[in-house]
Amino acid sequence: MRYINIILKVPSEKIEEVEAVVMEHANYIKSTYVEDSGLANPISTYFTKGPEFNNPANPEDGTTGTILLSINETWNELDDIQAHAGRAMGAPHGERLLSVFQEYGTLSIGGEEIFKH
Repeated sequence: MRYINIILKVPSEKIEEVEAVVMEHANYIKSTYVEDSGLANPISTYFTKGPEFNNPANPEDGTTGTILLSINETWNELDDIQAHAGRAMGAPHGERLLSVFQEYGTLSIGGEEIFKH
């Protein structure tokens, strides 16, 4: 299996705007990758958000005022990820999604594998 993990670091005053674009992508995934679509479907997808802590080891030290938002997708093959990225960039929300990634993305890993430990 291969994975997409993208972390966005968004100022709290921009989170509604960024979250709306991410939700467009979530809805795109739901409507595009249906059982009879003929496309390689993701194995799983999930999106998370939460405050960035000043000290992750001690949340009582408060937050930075920034929200961390993650996009996580699991696919069977690297080719599936590449095909998905091409389709997503051509979708109606594609330019907005790319803009969000470029402005707020702090970590973007595409196609990685789970390492053994």
